[in-house]
Amino acid sequence: MKIAISGVQCTGKSTVLKELQKMPELSGYEFVFEGIRNLKNQGKIKINEDGNDYTQMVIANFHKDNLLKENVVLDRCILDCYAYSLYSYQKGMISKDTLDNVTKIYNETVNQYDVILYLRPEFEMIEDGVRSLNKEFRDEVLKNFESLIKDLKNVVVLSGTVENRVNQFKAVLKYFKGKRNGL
Repeated sequence: MKIAISGVQCTGKSTVLKELQKMPELSGYEFVFEGIRNLKNQGKIKINEDGNDYTQMVIANFHKDNLLKENVVLDRCILDCYAYSLYSYQKGMISKDTLDNVTKIYNETVNQYDVILYLRPEFEMIEDGVRSLNKEFRDEVLKNFESLIKDLKNVVVLSGTVENRVNQFKAVLKYFKGKRNGL
């Protein structure tokens, strides 16, 4: 299965991912943590409000490459890239060509995830030295996410505490396993 955790900054994606990693049902899965942060920390890209054409294409291709993995749980996916790219285009930070390229990758790949676990902001934004704490930025990107998920059949919204979210995911996983076994 290809599982992604998606949403704007400060929604608890990494925290949920760490909890999912403890689940015996996901033993043998590869967990991809904070790939975009790692690229930023290596000085390879600029993110958040500083993103540009190069940033969005590197991120889109990073997400496309992650889909080559079989049993994987991802911190972010092409849905995130597309929502942030739409923001960047709306603000004149990326070109129409870049948006068109990201749109193409999005359309080709978004349905390749078995499930995208979408987290809405339910917590205070916390400084970590990387994420943006700009609430206006987050809220504008959030509008893009909310619009996009309406058209996707593979998105499951998780909410509540970390424990609630993990339990909701367990129900989703049970459904998919039953579906694969013809139940």
